[in-house]
Amino acid sequence: MRYPKFHKQAATKFSSNIKRKCSIVFKIKKLCLNTEQGIHPRKFCRRWFSLSPTNEYGIPHFTEEEILTMESEHGYREKCINLLARILQIKSNTIHRWGKGVDFDKIPINKRQRYEIYLGYVDTIRVITTSLIEELNEDSLSKLLQQIERKRLIP
Repeated sequence: MRYPKFHKQAATKFSSNIKRKCSIVFKIKKLCLNTEQGIHPRKFCRRWFSLSPTNEYGIPHFTEEEILTMESEHGYREKCINLLARILQIKSNTIHRWGKGVDFDKIPINKRQRYEIYLGYVDTIRVITTSLIEELNEDSLSKLLQQIERKRLIP
């Protein structure tokens, strides 16, 4: 069967889009799975709550002194503990035992690396989704959410 010229162009464009998407997915998987570089819970909380010294464009955002002041404010530690408990799927009481303040210096040695790598994965996903939200239109975001929901339903 012969296809008109516009079908060949559409097929070529479709094929290149698939190749590009597969390349992006491969790079994301490689970044997440092969680096095994984790993030300490304190740094994770700082990034999650936007308390970094520079913003995503490298422009100074907060000084270290300002960050330390915000971390010492009433309720910040509890917010971190609740966030970490939800993400790591462990009880908040467990995280309370990781030390005073937000240093979390008493994480059990046998679990530290696993938790930090997992927080690194979550942070990578946060960065990717934040970037996607800024660049995709509403229809694309809707389709993306539908795909994620379908994949969650598949065992």
